[in-house]
Amino acid sequence: MGGKGGKMIDPSQNKTTIDWAEFEGNESTNILPGLGFFRSDSVEVTNDPRIFLDNVLSRRLGAFETVVVASVLVASVSCSTLIVMEEKKESWTEYVGLVGMTVVFVMNLFCVLVITQQYYQIFRLMTAGPTGFEISKSYYLNKNVATLRHMSTNAFFKSIPIFVGSIGIMVFQKLRTRWLVSIPVLVVILTVAVLLHIVNRKHASIFYEKYILTKRHEAPLMGHLRNMKMDINRTGDF
Repeated sequence: MGGKGGKMIDPSQNKTTIDWAEFEGNESTNILPGLGFFRSDSVEVTNDPRIFLDNVLSRRLGAFETVVVASVLVASVSCSTLIVMEEKKESWTEYVGLVGMTVVFVMNLFCVLVITQQYYQIFRLMTAGPTGFEISKSYYLNKNVATLRHMSTNAFFKSIPIFVGSIGIMVFQKLRTRWLVSIPVLVVILTVAVLLHIVNRKHASIFYEKYILTKRHEAPLMGHLRNMKMDINRTGDF
């Protein structure tokens, strides 16, 4: 068999050496100065049809998209509030509001970092090859990854009451000596913050209750199916 430049390729050889430089031009092979110090390899790109199928991980990650968007919004608002607060002499109420906004900003930034990174890495693993789903499932259920994911989502939901309470303290500071206006406004906003915390806890309690009931009701059926599988494996009757 003829090759490039009149070279003969032995068909008996199991592997043919491919010069990948033939598929690259001058601009593609020239690396910008300094980029050689950074990692340039990537995960394997495999056009496996199973990669494009919907699965439970993509469904679950879709639920975190809303959390990330809302967390970015809260973090941006809290950061803008921190920048605006430029008093030469801060009172104790303004300092409390400043600390509250700082805590809200850090909690939401932590949420954005963790969820975005896990979303990105899970989809990279999922599309890495034929066993991508199994590997991404192992990553998703890893104890460190799962704990950080739960911490980040809890940080977002718990930051909302702190955010509202900090807003109330800042409004109270702005009104200052107008006690007939500032005190009722502060009481109303702090009451709303407490109510938001109660609503958050109620939703979480109902969710865990329903999840436990789901597992409790499916346990007999799953146990029955496991017993049937054991009987089939023992008897060999398929």
